[in-house]
Amino acid sequence: RAPLADTVAQVEELGSNTVTFSIRASSTLTGSTVTIAASEWVWGDPAYNALAPGRRMILEPYPWLDDGAGLETEWDPADVNLWFTEWQAAILELAGHYPTAWGIYIGSNLVHLEGYHAKWLALISAVRAAHPNMQILMRTNWWYTAAEDPSSFTVYNAKLANPVFDAVDMLAIAWYFELCDTASPDLDELTDVLLRGTTIAYGVLPRDQQIITQVAALSNAHGGVPIYAGELAVARMPHGARMPWSNQTGVAYPDDERDRQMQRRYVQAWMETVGTQPWCAGYSLYSVGYLHPGDNEYTLDPNARRYLAACAAAV
Repeated sequence: RAPLADTVAQVEELGSNTVTFSIRASSTLTGSTVTIAASEWVWGDPAYNALAPGRRMILEPYPWLDDGAGLETEWDPADVNLWFTEWQAAILELAGHYPTAWGIYIGSNLVHLEGYHAKWLALISAVRAAHPNMQILMRTNWWYTAAEDPSSFTVYNAKLANPVFDAVDMLAIAWYFELCDTASPDLDELTDVLLRGTTIAYGVLPRDQQIITQVAALSNAHGGVPIYAGELAVARMPHGARMPWSNQTGVAYPDDERDRQMQRRYVQAWMETVGTQPWCAGYSLYSVGYLHPGDNEYTLDPNARRYLAACAAAV
């Protein structure tokens, strides 16, 4: 975690009106039990009190698997029935601890569990009954499609048909869509692939994934549910736009050679295309609080921070 003082400073610098507040929910990659350690409240209470004034707080039970070594996209509990009981208890514990929060995630990128529709709908009903004034969000993972490969649409089509997305107040997407093969694309290229289709090589033809069209259709399929970019990020390294979800796309730029405008171009392209869509409810940056370029590859460069702060001030 970033130092609290740095997080508060960057949230203020960016003019953020909403903060996703994550409390670790611990388990293992195949674990069915879920625990929120007492130390989370020791860290969380002063952090929440520092960040909450004047902002909407979105609570997130963050899957902390194998002491941080496991990814939430790989969580595959051995006992699904027990897991839903435990997960619901963790969500209610978190919501009860911070009852004035604006909203709460009921799940984040839980790829192996998203298909248990009846169990999710029952969980949503329980959360609404206990906290009727709290908005309910769910974050689904990004996907890719390739125009020449009909089988690549399976994951996307499942999202279109998922009845759980009809029951939430806002649907978030982990916005790690793969855009282009160019090592350091300019603003025009990033804008073009978002508006007209991705250009990543796939077989004979480019993928040509129509991201904005697909997300609009996803919203429409679920009663016009607002779409929130639950994680918007790109690593500061060559081919960051090729695999925004990875910080191992290549050798990171040395500090004196790093393309310091890369992240700025990426977020500007997003703001000027996705951010103008009627279904778009905003974005959540990953990661906030790391102020210095050497902290990690996702640390927002000052160029990107200044751009986003100016956007927030213009609203």
